[in-house]
Amino acid sequence: MVLEKDQNENVISATFISVDGKNPDRELNDAFTSYAWVSDDYFIFGKYATGLYCYDLQTGNVQTLLDDVSKYEITESSEGRIVYDGIEQRFEF
Repeated sequence: MVLEKDQNENVISATFISVDGKNPDRELNDAFTSYAWVSDDYFIFGKYATGLYCYDLQTGNVQTLLDDVSKYEITESSEGRIVYDGIEQRFEF
């Protein structure tokens, strides 16, 4: 994954390059404040005061997981479990 940042070091896009060439390369043109991998195919990202989202690298689709005014600072992740803002949440993918 290659992150593009603005002059203030905020992430403004991410490029995902297939290591083995079996999957398509993808680009996520969306600013986000934190992120975590939950599997090889699913990338979770948080947008401050906006929401928590899942990016499916197989399809290129973005799904809204949560949306309200939380900070969405992701601090941990493992096998569908995300910890953000001190809150633990489980998601099935």
